Amino acid sequence: MKAALLDASPILPEGMRYRPDLIPPEEERALVERFAELPLRAFEFKGFLGKRRVVSFGWRYDFNLMKVEKTEDMPAFLLPLRERAACFAGLDPEALQHVAGRSTCRPRVKP
Repeated sequence: MKAALLDASPILPEGMRYRPDLIPPEEERALVERFAELPLRAFEFKGFLGKRRVVSFGWRYDFNLMKVEKTEDMPAFLLPLRERAACFAGLDPEALQHVAGRSTCRPRVKP
């Protein structure tokens, strides 16, 4: 099935749902500002540093040790978003224990 050229609705895999209003625009802007404060660090993979920067909460995969490890808990500002995501997915919020973030943008240089 071909998507219409100007059709704004996403093409999703079977079973996946999308709700564009899940996060209101004003809350989205506030989250973006908070994301900028997160302690992103260079992605490490078997002794090499990647160009992207990452942060994980709850659990993280250590590519050098090749295992999943517990890491710091989700920041409090993400907990309401976790509640909303869990409700949308029909899950208990405690089931969502992991958050991973990454930036592929060049790091900001502060003067």
